[in-house]
Amino acid sequence: MRLSLNRRQTGVVQIFLTLPFLAPFFAPSLTPASATVIFVLGCLAGYRYRAVWKAEGPRWQLWLTGLVAAAAFLTLGFVPMAV
Repeated sequence: MRLSLNRRQTGVVQIFLTLPFLAPFFAPSLTPASATVIFVLGCLAGYRYRAVWKAEGPRWQLWLTGLVAAAAFLTLGFVPMAV
């Protein structure tokens, strides 16, 4: 593991980019196509979460769909898009 913390590269994304197994998850920006796919997956997960919640379904499905929806929308909110 190579950790780079000099004065020019102190951002969290730069730290994670130096870890080879995390690099694909912390790309510097999202393409419009990948952002659209993430948005649709987040909407479908949120819709499923609401359906399971209304039906008082299993807790593990609530957690799974809720975490997927939250991760999708947090990714869209905090990762910049390439124009």
